[in-house]
Amino acid sequence: MGDNLSNKPIFYDSDFLICFLGIGEVELLFKLFSKIIIPSPVYWELTNKKSPVIIKNNLKKLINQNKVEVKELEFYSPEYIKYLCISKGYWTNNKPIGMGESSAMALAIE
Repeated sequence: MGDNLSNKPIFYDSDFLICFLGIGEVELLFKLFSKIIIPSPVYWELTNKKSPVIIKNNLKKLINQNKVEVKELEFYSPEYIKYLCISKGYWTNNKPIGMGESSAMALAIE
């Protein structure tokens, strides 16, 4: 590959990350990208009381190892404004997008 992706962080949403957390194979992602960054809404989705224990435990382990960073969306920051526009459907033909997906998109855009 011409572009070395392994030196670049990437923002993940819940649906994608849950697959790797559930089977304990998140290390595969580090072969492609240097760091996993999840927006705080994704963290809330992955750690809510309905989330399986294996997901919570594997995520906690990666956070403690500094392999996963939780990124807050600061109120009225450029990321937050983009998040609101995406999540409310203002940028997607009035089709709202979930909190995790829209927050990951907003951080990636910014």
